[in-house]
Amino acid sequence: MEIRQQPQQQRQEQQQQQQEQQHYQQQRQQQQQ
Repeated sequence: MEIRQQPQQQRQEQQQQQQEQQHYQQQRQQQQQ
């Protein structure tokens, strides 16, 4: 079970990072405009 849970946790972390990056990029774009 532990081995199966690890990949899922990693995927969730990656998704969170991507969302944060997108949000940051959007803010920068708005500021530039």
